[in-house]
Amino acid sequence: MGKKNALSINPTAAIKSKLLDSINELVCAFDFEGRFVYVNEASYRILGYMPKELIGISCFDLVVEEDRNASRDAAMQGYQGADIPVYENRYIHKDGRIITIFWEGGWDFGDNILYSVGRDVTEQRRLELLQQQQHFALLNTQRELEQLLDRITDGFIGLDKDLRITFWNKAAEVISGLRADESIGRIFWEVLPEPSLETAQEHYNMVMNAGGPLQMEYFSKRINRWIEVNSYPSESGISVFFRDVTERKDFQEQLIQEKEKQQQRIAGAVIKATEKERAEIGKELHDNVNQVLTTVKLYTELCLADGGNRDELLHRSMGLLQSCINEIRGLSKRLSAPSLGKIRLCDSVAELLESIKVANRFNLVYEQYIAHLEVTNDVHIAVYRILQEHFTNIINHAKATEVAVTIFVEDNSLIVKVTDNGVGFDVRSVNPGIGIANMRNRAAELGGIVEIQSEINKGCKLNLVLPLS
Repeated sequence: MGKKNALSINPTAAIKSKLLDSINELVCAFDFEGRFVYVNEASYRILGYMPKELIGISCFDLVVEEDRNASRDAAMQGYQGADIPVYENRYIHKDGRIITIFWEGGWDFGDNILYSVGRDVTEQRRLELLQQQQHFALLNTQRELEQLLDRITDGFIGLDKDLRITFWNKAAEVISGLRADESIGRIFWEVLPEPSLETAQEHYNMVMNAGGPLQMEYFSKRINRWIEVNSYPSESGISVFFRDVTERKDFQEQLIQEKEKQQQRIAGAVIKATEKERAEIGKELHDNVNQVLTTVKLYTELCLADGGNRDELLHRSMGLLQSCINEIRGLSKRLSAPSLGKIRLCDSVAELLESIKVANRFNLVYEQYIAHLEVTNDVHIAVYRILQEHFTNIINHAKATEVAVTIFVEDNSLIVKVTDNGVGFDVRSVNPGIGIANMRNRAAELGGIVEIQSEINKGCKLNLVLPLS
């Protein structure tokens, strides 16, 4: 056999010391009282003390006070024959820092020495503590989030990427009638077969592909309710908020039905008003124009038969024909809209008011500050028709002696004000008739409003506001 290296067979104490000093762990030997009898140079790296500073010092003097008794108990447990359990304690570094050391070792009963190896686990324990704190903080945040989700009035369902339910709040229980413990962990469409599997998967794919929120509504036959669903993608799947919108849907349906009924009432009233107006026109044509034309025909026949004074009969006929022309012109103005494109709004209103003045029912004052204002055809017609409608009400119901009309522009809106000193009415107790409804509808179609202020025996004020842009 070859000759063995003498150092490997009989290493010297110096080599042993260098070997121990090269180790990162703290290698120590303690006597029965806990005093250092040996320590390697790792003591400087770990505790800040050179080995010679520690020899003869009790290790318990460097241990944090709260850990001293437990450290003594662990050492004595091994001395009494039992295995020394691995344990940790905290040492005070030379600069005052606290160092956590993990120990393991055993007693040499021959020399009455405790040999121990200590590893600095301060950073490891700090990271573990930080991780634990983060874990508890996450749990606390999750708990707070769950409590918050349980307090909201919307139903909330958490779904993973397999559409398996991970959360089901109390509102979801109330709306669906299903308990959380019956639902969590199950596939969504197994718990709520409405909407269908195809619809649910399509909705899921749309949410995930869109990368943003998506809304849908469906009617649940199981609970006989309308449900609005808002879904949001997340890293773990989908967050689903839903609410019962049955009352809103019912209200919308009622509004639609009421609007249809109102339109039917308006249409009926318009037809009735049209028929009434036709009857009145027919009566006026029969009682006035027809009678006058009959007289003219009689005068013409007399002239042809050389009966009576021809010149006088012709002059009378001309006067009667002019009366017919005026009568027909008045009827035409009542029926037709203003001649748009030919005159400005201020002039067409003046023409309308002049035709009303002829009846001499009340004193009428007209002030306008829109002499050069150009408006659209829609605004022109709306103002004209609203004034026609309102003056019809004044003539038929107000018993007024003074009426004033003012038109001006303010804040890019056309303002029309009509006031009278008539008998007035209680706007709170009287339902608006078809005329007022028509005026308001005309204004609303152009983004405007009609306000009517009136009290019994205090006259009436109409304010019309129409935006000009």
